Amino acid sequence: MQLRCGQQQQRLRDVRTRAAASALIRSPLPNNARPLKPGTQQERRSMEQLETEKQMCNLISKYTPEYVRSRALETPGAAFAVMARVAHIVTGLGTYFGCLAFDRLTGTEDNTDTVRRRAQQLRETLTELGPSFIKAGQVLANRPDIVREDYMNELCILQVIRARCSVAASPQLAEQ
Repeated sequence: MQLRCGQQQQRLRDVRTRAAASALIRSPLPNNARPLKPGTQQERRSMEQLETEKQMCNLISKYTPEYVRSRALETPGAAFAVMARVAHIVTGLGTYFGCLAFDRLTGTEDNTDTVRRRAQQLRETLTELGPSFIKAGQVLANRPDIVREDYMNELCILQVIRARCSVAASPQLAEQ
């Protein structure tokens, strides 16, 4: 029987309550009280089942570079997918930073139109690269000590777009 994490946590509280009650039972009783049998078979079974369920509900596996490497390189197709993703990231960010370098060489880096165009290009690049890069853009949008105002205004659009996507995708994600 598999339980959800919330159910498993409730069972853990129930077992702890029973264990505490069992400890009270083991304490000295008044002369007229009958002691109950501590450590009943049902209590042991409950603890064993709880341990089993605890392992089923372990959603977070420990991160190790060896595990990631084995998953990323377990088949030639997976290794190729990793290389393609790295190439996509390098190409996207390389193009953006190459354009920045070109602007610096031509002396147009402080031109208002150029800055606006590069800020838009950065937002589009981060959006194309995926959720992790969108999150990085959202963080940068709130850091005036790192990013100039033109870029911050453009990166703030990532927060609005991502929020709309999350709300729109919620029913579809719930069905999966």
